[in-house]
Amino acid sequence: MFDPCFDYDVWSCRKDKGLHACLERTRRLLAKYQETYIWRSDVNRFFDSVGHEILKECLSRCIKNSQTFELCNEIIDSFTPGIPIGNLTSQIFTNIYLHEFDRLVRHYFKPLAYVRYEDDCAVSSGVAFPWAYYHGGGDKS
Repeated sequence: MFDPCFDYDVWSCRKDKGLHACLERTRRLLAKYQETYIWRSDVNRFFDSVGHEILKECLSRCIKNSQTFELCNEIIDSFTPGIPIGNLTSQIFTNIYLHEFDRLVRHYFKPLAYVRYEDDCAVSSGVAFPWAYYHGGGDKS
């Protein structure tokens, strides 16, 4: 249901993907883009900070079956704060929750390479501070 919408380089909890495939993809991209800037990111306390209402809103855009949506709501509401670390549903919810972030990175920053596994990501860019452009702090030319 969700998988076709996800960025190709989102590797957690997806068919024919996973941690080892993510590491291999990252290794190949690092070899390909050796003369670039690399940013690594890990969202601090991500699972504890997931907003239930935001996650439910993300789910409501794709889940049209009311029983499925209610089951997801029940799972989300069963843990506070955030979502539990280690649950299979939490991995899927993470991909859904961070989908807009993936789109922002791909379409606004246009990195040479981007990979994400759960809340960890790596970005390869030809410019030193691509994030500054988002807030008007840099000149793209």
